[in-house]
Amino acid sequence: MKNILQNWASVQNRISKATLIDLFLDFDGTIAPIESTPEKAFLPSAVRKILISLHKTGRCRVSIVSGRTLGDVGQMVNIEGLYYAGNHGFEIAGPNLKFKYRLAKEQKESLQGLFNELQKSLRGISGILIEDKKYSLSIHYRLVNSSEAAELYRINTTFDIKYDDFGRKSEFVEERLEQDVNGQD
Repeated sequence: MKNILQNWASVQNRISKATLIDLFLDFDGTIAPIESTPEKAFLPSAVRKILISLHKTGRCRVSIVSGRTLGDVGQMVNIEGLYYAGNHGFEIAGPNLKFKYRLAKEQKESLQGLFNELQKSLRGISGILIEDKKYSLSIHYRLVNSSEAAELYRINTTFDIKYDDFGRKSEFVEERLEQDVNGQD
């Protein structure tokens, strides 16, 4: 795969000739700044204007993809005619499109069990926020004191072993925690 920036002239040429472009953008950290807590996030007005402008060209289908719930990301962006994918694609909506993944009973029970255990295990760590988004769980740790990061890392490792089905997400969290603890953000 070629680096897009090193081949920008070719990319720009292809874009200018395209009759329809599908543009997929992440919300947090891409079109909206990262905030200390999820509810503080917002879409900057300059970005809103660009998204509306792209949509109005008729040549660009804009999709906002997020780990947030569909309702949350839809409310944060709130531009009619765009496509929205919440919960990493478990919920999708847009013009003439509506999709929601149907969780099996075992999946619901497993997520609820994990949520309950996380709440119990992490309740002593101040600044932690566990978010139940029906299809997924998020652990927000930006407000955790660096002195408690090692304990958070230890607890995460325990869950990584215990909840094999959630391994990929746990490994990502573990990797980020390790980087944060070592000061490599």
